[in-house]
Amino acid sequence: MKPVLTATDLVVRRGDHTLLDRVSLALAPGRVTAVVGPNGAGKSTLLRLLSGELSPDGGLVRFLDRPLSAWPAAELARHRAVLPQESDLHFPFRVEEVVRLGRIPHSGGGDSAADHALARTLLARVDLTAFADRFYPTLSGGEKQRVHLARALAQLQPDPAAPPPAARALLLDEPTASLDLAHQHAVLALARDLARREHVAVLAILHDLNLVLAYADDLVVLSRGRVAASGPVASTLAPTLIHEVFRIPARLIDLGDGTPHQLLLGPAAL
Repeated sequence: MKPVLTATDLVVRRGDHTLLDRVSLALAPGRVTAVVGPNGAGKSTLLRLLSGELSPDGGLVRFLDRPLSAWPAAELARHRAVLPQESDLHFPFRVEEVVRLGRIPHSGGGDSAADHALARTLLARVDLTAFADRFYPTLSGGEKQRVHLARALAQLQPDPAAPPPAARALLLDEPTASLDLAHQHAVLALARDLARREHVAVLAILHDLNLVLAYADDLVVLSRGRVAASGPVASTLAPTLIHEVFRIPARLIDLGDGTPHQLLLGPAAL
């Protein structure tokens, strides 16, 4: 499958320090790509480059074979949505209004009857139906994160009045960081379903390697600003790699069908 979004030899420098050093990857439609690595490995910097928030000092990001910088902002917003680690929103918007912000690049501008209906549908998908009329600043961190996931999904929803998008991408920066166990799985299952059902290319920065095993198709491992390994999850996430990158022992547990489904980490792996 032709990649939706590609990064080639990305370099980011800050003074004498190189944050990213010749990092390349490709996001394919219908697949979930996980990015993992220790703190400071360059994961969030990479996502900022892929989203267009940050320009590289070297290398190139392309979306559908066009340099990211060549896309008008509104047009790119209809193809690519981003869920950052934190969202600075302090105005007393109601939850449904926040979700409808994702529809601003589309024809209804966020205020059509269809936009209101879509916002309610997406709030149900992130288990926040009862929160639609709550004021956003009163929510917990995990609830706010799920509201913004619904906003990102609203942004990616095709406009019925326009030609269908050639491709779409969803970029998630630590989407499970503020969530309880059940919602961690629910959010990643939703992202995987979006990839499978609607052929969206999904990238998720994650820390839990067992969540990577459960929900991702492809893996990029960053270490000290470089790609330490990349490829399909099943053949890339090896105990030797985990020990080399994270400096902890690891052991894969085979649940019986020949596919590793569980990792033991730390002392339990010895």
